[in-house]
Amino acid sequence: MYVRQILTDARAREKPCLRCGLSLRKHLDDRYCPDCGLSVWMSLNPNESLDYSNTQWLRKAARGSWLMAAIQVIALAAYLIGFAGMVMPTIHAMQSRPVGLHRPATRPSLRTAGNEAASPTATTGAAAADDELLPWDVDDDSELDAPASAPQTLATALAGLYFIAEAGGLVLMTVHEQRYPDRAKGMRVAARVMAGIAVVVGLGMVGLAARWVTTGHGSSPLLAWLFLLVVEITFGGCAFVSWYWLRPIARRAGKSSLAKLCGYLLFLPVLPFLKAAPFLGLWMFYLVSPLLYFLPLIYIPLSIYLFARCGRLLTQAIPHAEATWAAESKPVAAS
Repeated sequence: MYVRQILTDARAREKPCLRCGLSLRKHLDDRYCPDCGLSVWMSLNPNESLDYSNTQWLRKAARGSWLMAAIQVIALAAYLIGFAGMVMPTIHAMQSRPVGLHRPATRPSLRTAGNEAASPTATTGAAAADDELLPWDVDDDSELDAPASAPQTLATALAGLYFIAEAGGLVLMTVHEQRYPDRAKGMRVAARVMAGIAVVVGLGMVGLAARWVTTGHGSSPLLAWLFLLVVEITFGGCAFVSWYWLRPIARRAGKSSLAKLCGYLLFLPVLPFLKAAPFLGLWMFYLVSPLLYFLPLIYIPLSIYLFARCGRLLTQAIPHAEATWAAESKPVAAS
C-alpha cells in the first residue's frame, strides 16, 4: 500500500485567521471569526491573489518595494562617481603624456662609460636623463601608499549608505504575511541573513571612507581586491533574494511577463561575482569580463523600474483588498 504523508507546520494545523491570527480549527463551522469578524472562508480559501491578501502586509511590502527602488538611485550615483574616479585619471595621464617620447637610457652604455672622463657633455646628459621622471620609471611599490582620490572616497561612502538602507528595505519588503502554510519562510530567513551582512559591509565601507579621509592613504591592491570581492558577493546576494521574493508577488498580481523577468534577473547578480573571481568562470568569460564594468548601467536602472513596478502593483491592490475584506466581514449591527 502506498502511503503519502503530508507534513505541515504546527501553525498551519491551527488554521489561523488572516486578520487576527486566532486559531479557527474549532470554528470551522462558523461563518465569521469570533474575534475579528472576518469570514472563515477568507482564511481557509487557497486564493493567494493580491486582491485577497492582508491589507497591512500589502502596505508594508509596498513601502519596502518603493524604498528599494529609491535606494537604487544611491547605488547608481556611487557607481558613476567611482567609475569616473577610475576613468578620469587615466584620460588625464594619456593626454598629458608627450607623443613620440622614447624612453631614455637610465644607465650609460659601455661606450659612453669609457668616454665619460673625456666628455663632460655625455656625463651631464646621462645625469639629466637619470633625473628625468617618466611614468614608466615610477616604482610600483609606491602604489601601496597612494592616497585615495576624492571620487573613490565619496563612492565608497555612498555605497556603504546604500547597503545599510538596502538592509532596511529588504526586511520591510519581505515582511511576514501571516499566511499558512508558510511557503516563504526560507526566503524571509535568507533576506534577513543578507540584510545583516549588508549592514556589516555598509558600516565597513563607511568606516573605510572615513579612514581614507583622516589618514589620507588608500588601501593596498590585495586588500582592495578582497574588499571588492566581499562587496560584490553581498550585492549579488541581496539582489538574488530580492528577485526570488518578487517573482511570486508578480505571479500573484497576474503579471507573468514581470515574473519571468524577475526569474531572468535571478542569475544576473552572479556575473559580478565571476568578474571579481574569474577563476570560477571559463577562460572565454574571463576575456570578456571587462565588459561587466558597464553592466550596472543597465542593471541598476532596470532594478529601479522593477522595484517601482512591484511597489505600484502592491499599492494598487490595497483598495481592492480592503473592499474584499469589508464584503467578507461580519456586518456591524446598527445601534
